[in-house]
Amino acid sequence: MQDRNFNDIAEKFARNIYGTTKGQVRQAVLWQDLDALLKTLPDRPLRILDAGGGEGHMACRLAALGHQVLLCDVSDEMIHRASSIAQEQGVADNMRFVPCAAQDIADHMAYPADLILFHAVLEWVADPQAILRTLTDCLAPDGVFSLMFYNHHALLLRNMVLGNFSYVQAGMPKRKRRSLSPDHPLDPQQVYGWLDALGMTIEGKTGVRVFHDYLQNKQQQIDNFEELLALEQRYCRQEPFVSLGRYIHVMIQEATMQHPELEFVDKLVFDLQAKLDRIISWGQQTIDLWIGYDRHVHKFIRTAIDMDKNRVFAQRLRQSVQNYFDQPWALTFANADRLLDMRDEELALRSDEVTGELPPELEYEEFSEMREQIAALIEAALQKYKTERIPLNLVDVVRDYLSHYPRAQHFDVARIVVDQAVRLGVAEADFTGLPALWQSINDYGAKVQAHVIDNY
Repeated sequence: MQDRNFNDIAEKFARNIYGTTKGQVRQAVLWQDLDALLKTLPDRPLRILDAGGGEGHMACRLAALGHQVLLCDVSDEMIHRASSIAQEQGVADNMRFVPCAAQDIADHMAYPADLILFHAVLEWVADPQAILRTLTDCLAPDGVFSLMFYNHHALLLRNMVLGNFSYVQAGMPKRKRRSLSPDHPLDPQQVYGWLDALGMTIEGKTGVRVFHDYLQNKQQQIDNFEELLALEQRYCRQEPFVSLGRYIHVMIQEATMQHPELEFVDKLVFDLQAKLDRIISWGQQTIDLWIGYDRHVHKFIRTAIDMDKNRVFAQRLRQSVQNYFDQPWALTFANADRLLDMRDEELALRSDEVTGELPPELEYEEFSEMREQIAALIEAALQKYKTERIPLNLVDVVRDYLSHYPRAQHFDVARIVVDQAVRLGVAEADFTGLPALWQSINDYGAKVQAHVIDNY
């Protein structure tokens, strides 16, 4: 068995889902559930994943509310349609489209999702249990999973009402290879068992189309649509009607969410995830820094040696390497104007003439002296905290220090600031796992990122 791709019948799919009364009932009932659900989630732009989102009508509606929506679909045609609809509705800036199977979406997510939509897809995949496991792993600790699946029992009831006895006795085999009839109708109890095994709890159930498909007079679906929709919305969350819906919509959270005695588990998971996110971020930044540093150092050394007529640079470089282990924290720099600006992997001359001669006099500034100077600035900043309750902003400390000592090495300044700051307290924003904004610290384009320390 293979997962279903709708590239070949995308137009027919769109007409059937969004251009008929059954599609309108489905959209109205689903949105009623989601609208109520959004009121229980944090009042901020949410990170939403619409897995197997098709044309993205529901995703666009959520994006219009200001949420950030990632939509994936295995069908390139569906992705194209969804992108076009988002452009037409003016919500494309809040959306991202990835042409991939839902099983592979984790590779395209920078952060876990606050809300995951997985509507009318489970019945089309070859291994539904595995895909549920994959998607629940993409959910934030306090996130919600909105799952809608095709109800096997409703399909059986519909065929019995129509008198298709032999078809039911044969096990209701799929009649058409390329139709809109789902490949794998699902037993609700089996789906609920899968969710329970994943440590998830069902917070609400809704039957979708609990009356519509059973009307004998199909014309009533059109002529009396408003009345029919009102009755659908009235009874769709009550048994036995929930279990009669052609689709069943369930809203799912981790099993610990509604049990106060287990809240420590959520906090532990959240803290561990935040720490892991920071470690991964630091690791990536270290790799990027080293790649850039290595490339720039080689360019600089090669250029400096080529221009060094009196071999001053070569001698100083050899001397600094030889003495490194004796004085590892000594910072050296030339007492001269900067000749080169080596940003963005390019060498741009800062003056028209370059002689290549470095002055023999080099200034030395001990690590301990820098540390004392920075500690004094931090102490001054803490005085503001005591008197005016202004939290400690490391960016301001670095910026102030470099304004007084512009020739200091930025990397060592930042390292000393961090070393001093971690002894004072922590930033609450660090526990969110979100990176701080980059802020400028001098006139040469150098930037740092740091959360404001607000817990001492």
